[in-house]
Amino acid sequence: MTTVLGIDTATSHVSIAIAVDGVILGESSLPADRRHAEVLTPALTLLFAEAGLRPKNLDAIGVGIGPGLFTGLRVGVTTAMTMGHALGVPVLPVSTLDILAIPHARDGRVVASVLDARRKEVFCATYRTGVLDHGDPVIERLTDDEVGSAQEFLDRLLQLGERVLVVGGGAGVYAEVFAGHDSIEVAGPEYSIPSGGVLVLRASRDLENGLGQLADSVRPRYLRKSDAELNWNKVGK
Repeated sequence: MTTVLGIDTATSHVSIAIAVDGVILGESSLPADRRHAEVLTPALTLLFAEAGLRPKNLDAIGVGIGPGLFTGLRVGVTTAMTMGHALGVPVLPVSTLDILAIPHARDGRVVASVLDARRKEVFCATYRTGVLDHGDPVIERLTDDEVGSAQEFLDRLLQLGERVLVVGGGAGVYAEVFAGHDSIEVAGPEYSIPSGGVLVLRASRDLENGLGQLADSVRPRYLRKSDAELNWNKVGK
């Protein structure tokens, strides 16, 4: 029996789930509003209780490594690293943008994952999706995780000359940027938050493929300096 916990705090929500042998026993997504640490701890306690499990039952921990905002993202990554180290189990890092894209693997269009990076910027990545001849979905990355203005990202999507589905919270924040283009569709708000269930199933698969890492080797993916560092640099000039 293989038990995996999933944690993502890269967005305004805390998303968690737990699965045994690839079956999700419980999951939740809770608004955090920059209180990720306060929300995450009791949420994990409740998740374990409802699943009838304890942390000592874990075989691995999957964690969303961003990109995301500094304060929230580091809470989830630090928690996963601390638990992994204490329990002696591997940690499986997963891009938060991947978590947003995976539910649309059968869509057949280019999928663009977009998260609000504030400062009028977005964290983003694009994927090609479809279904293989034998019926399995396939999702292939077209770009690395990036940060830049929503307009610049839209311009690159339009240059593809293909139909695009835009998912993630950034699509709603910058809806006026992505609206009004025949080739661009923005997914509904139910696809704006990373799913803990999607994360834990991806982590379970990665564990089977031997992709677990030592807890101390996992690093969050910020893509840019924190607001505090940026403001300090401005003061120093």
